[in-house]
Formats: sequence, C-alpha cells, structure tokens
Amino acid sequence: MLSIFSITFAGSAVLLVLLLFLAGYAGGGVVPLYLSMPVKLKQIGTRLAGTAGGTIATFELAGAVLIPSYVIAAIAGDRMNMYYVLAPVIGIISILLLTRLSHEVELQKS
Repeated sequence: MLSIFSITFAGSAVLLVLLLFLAGYAGGGVVPLYLSMPVKLKQIGTRLAGTAGGTIATFELAGAVLIPSYVIAAIAGDRMNMYYVLAPVIGIISILLLTRLSHEVELQKS
C-alpha cells in the first residue's frame, strides 16, 4: 500500500525510490512471521505444519495471480486508476485477516 501511495503522491524520484524500498523491506520482514503462525495454532501444531505450509503457499500463489487478474481487473475494467485504488483495498483486507489470525494465536497462548 505504501508503494501505491508513493507512486501516486511522491514528488521526486528519490522519495519514490526510498518509499518503494521501505515498502519492500517492511513487507519482506512480516511474511516469515505470518508463515510460522499455523505451527503456533493448537489445532495444527508441529504434526500438521508441513501440510499447513503447503496449503498456505498454494493459496498465496493462487491469490497473487487470481485476485489481481480476475477480480480486480474485472471490477476496474478499462479504468487503470481504479486498479490502483482496489489493490490497496485487497491489502487492507488481508491485513485485517492476518491481524485476526495473530489475535487467535495470542488467545491460545494464554
């Protein structure tokens, strides 16, 4: 979402490069934390961790292709600016879902 913001509102190329770097750095740092969450869930644990990891990777890759190609593009149509509005909306939805998952993991710890 930061990268979409930076492309839209950055006034200079240096600011654009800096914001894109920060978006990639922050996104890359969070992914390993969320990929390890199924192991922490009581229902999955270490016994089913491999299956959970494979399922997560499958849905992650399918979502990376299917959502932009078929969902967002179908809604946006020929209006490319709408595509750049809907992409962060999908990101916000995923953040909300991941926050809910992390909340579930914290509840199971206590």
